[in-house]
Amino acid sequence: MPSEHFIEITLNDWKDIHKLTPAIAEQFVFRGQSFETWDLKTKQRRYFDLNDAIEQEAILLSDFDRIYPKILSNTRCAAFLEYALQKHYAGENLRFLDFTNSFLIALYFALKEGNNNSSVYALNITHLYSDALDLL
Repeated sequence: MPSEHFIEITLNDWKDIHKLTPAIAEQFVFRGQSFETWDLKTKQRRYFDLNDAIEQEAILLSDFDRIYPKILSNTRCAAFLEYALQKHYAGENLRFLDFTNSFLIALYFALKEGNNNSSVYALNITHLYSDALDLL
C-alpha cells in the first residue's frame, strides 16, 4: 500500500499527544496493540486454523441466507455486514480486525497490558475507501 495510508508518530511522553492533529483524528481509524512487534492479524488468524474460519464463515452466510429475505437485494450487503459484525461482537471467530474512531480507545488497548513497547496503528479511511471502490 502507498505510504499515505499509514503514518508513524512516536509518543515518548503524554505531552506529545498534541502531535495528533484534529485532521488525523478525523481521517484515520485506530487500533491499539499491546506489543509493537505484533503484525496486524486477527485473533482468529493468530490462534485458529484458517480452514475452521472458512467453515465458520460459510455457516454464517448460510444462516444469513435463511433469515434475510431475497427480495431486499439492494440492502443485502449492508445487512450482511451488520449481521456479521453482531456475530463478531458476540464472540464468533470471524476474520475481522477491530479498529476504532477514537485514538484514546486505541491507546487504552495498547497500554492495558502495561508493556512499554506497545503501538497504535492509524489507517487513513479516505484512502482505504478510495482503494476499495477502485477494486469494485
